[in-house]
Amino acid sequence: MLKQKEKTWFDSLRVVKDVRNLDETPFFSILVRMKNEEKMLPHFIKSLSAQLTSYNYELIFLDSESKDNSVEIVMENCKNFIIYAINANEFSFSKTCNFLVECARAPNCILLSAHIEMIGDDFLQRLGEEIEKGSECGYFRQVVNHNNGYSLYDVLTLNKSFPARKETKIFSMADKIGLRFSNAGSFFKTNLAIETAFPDVAASEDFLWAISVIDKNHHVHYIPSLTIAHSHNESLKDITKRVNINKRVLYGDKPAYKKSFIMFVVLFLMLLFSGSGLKKSCAYASAHAKGYLK
Repeated sequence: MLKQKEKTWFDSLRVVKDVRNLDETPFFSILVRMKNEEKMLPHFIKSLSAQLTSYNYELIFLDSESKDNSVEIVMENCKNFIIYAINANEFSFSKTCNFLVECARAPNCILLSAHIEMIGDDFLQRLGEEIEKGSECGYFRQVVNHNNGYSLYDVLTLNKSFPARKETKIFSMADKIGLRFSNAGSFFKTNLAIETAFPDVAASEDFLWAISVIDKNHHVHYIPSLTIAHSHNESLKDITKRVNINKRVLYGDKPAYKKSFIMFVVLFLMLLFSGSGLKKSCAYASAHAKGYLK
């Protein structure tokens, strides 16, 4: 049954199933948004079930009108979870993030896509230790997901955005260069996300939220030793669409000709010198660059 506070978020909000242990306060609330994820959910759940950790957690799923067996897969394979559901026409990246944070009972949230996989069976243990050392907010390295498919474009763009490093990178008011905070794989103190809500924008809510948190003198940690597998193997049209949605939020509606040209050249050369053919390099670089022109 919905609580009165929960009813105010979405007109279509409903509880599908709640089997949480309410007698125990979890260390983590793992927040997962999903829609039609039956292909990748078993891999996500398998990577979660394999975790060897002393930190307990609850799972909070928000389903946006899945037409496949996503909900059934969660109910059959997970423990200590609640599944909420909304109609797809009410979905918003920002609003769903804020709703899930409000539902969290733990002092620490992990926000994940339903099509990621945690790399290593000590992922949660090491994350808990990082938090107890003082990390209040951060994100993980992302590499391609072999189970979901990927292109060379995915490999290169993920390596650029989430580089391998020996040490944690700490972003602050004095240094925001290279920040790529992503809600496909992030963590934060629950109170931090309640005090500073995710902004109401069409996309890039994760990046803009991280900037606003840093501007309030908090630190954001990039922890490359904690890795998730996450890729979409997008079509060229989907690449253009994604880039354009984020471009409109970050740079406005006017065409960004300079940004488009720079990104085309950078991606084209990266792809070409990494072994992609001339035609394919041009196609992927063009698809990305076009997103800045619409």
